[in-house]
Amino acid sequence: MNEQQETQYEGVSYEVLDNDIHYIRLLQSTRQAAVSTFSILEHLYRQPSHRQVLSILMDSSHASVPLASSVHMAAELEKKYPTHVPVNIALLQRNPLANVLQTMLRPLRMKNQTRLFDSEQHTQAIEWLVQQADGRNN
Repeated sequence: MNEQQETQYEGVSYEVLDNDIHYIRLLQSTRQAAVSTFSILEHLYRQPSHRQVLSILMDSSHASVPLASSVHMAAELEKKYPTHVPVNIALLQRNPLANVLQTMLRPLRMKNQTRLFDSEQHTQAIEWLVQQADGRNN
């Protein structure tokens, strides 16, 4: 098992888990937490990689980032790095409306894939990320 080291950013924590899964845990529901999250993503996008896919486990079960600023930052990041490797995001959350959002996201065919999981489904989220990465690496 890899030795894991957690790094603190303002409003979030970050560590790399086994299977090269990047774990981002939101600690505060602030714009600065969103900025920290997208700073981590930009760092990952800039890194040269042998990976076919970038796997991210994001835990927003205790805090969430403002939606409007997050959508704007995500669009800017995609514009700045249009050729980044595909990203699979497993999002742990507690919002009951997330099932509706998941239903809306499924039919969209995007380079990046997001799947929502209940906050108690940590293991299932990791299994999905590993399965997705294995599928893209074959």
